[in-house]
Amino acid sequence: MADMKLKTVTRTQGNNSALKDGTVKPKTFEFDFVEVNPLIDAFRRMVRGLEFDICEMAITTYICARAHGKRMTAIPIFLVRAFHHGAILVNTNPASTRPRTSKENASASIAATR
Repeated sequence: MADMKLKTVTRTQGNNSALKDGTVKPKTFEFDFVEVNPLIDAFRRMVRGLEFDICEMAITTYICARAHGKRMTAIPIFLVRAFHHGAILVNTNPASTRPRTSKENASASIAATR
């Protein structure tokens, strides 16, 4: 049994479940898994207080934290390699060939609510 325990936050999913349930164990340390829901709260706790030894984190959160002087090291391990933003929509209407000005957007929003 390892002497070092690393306080770790990561969401539970298929590709890390063997680590979280103890089926696969590191030889030189132990994971001390902490569940944080929603996961973004763990990002905040890590950035604000460096609360964990290992913390899953959005790359944008890490980049912003580093830009503000937070001392962290990122290891680029991608737990999910898929585009998970299903709520992003694209208007395929050919009439929309240019960006609208803010004035045009305001007019369109008012017209849409009538």
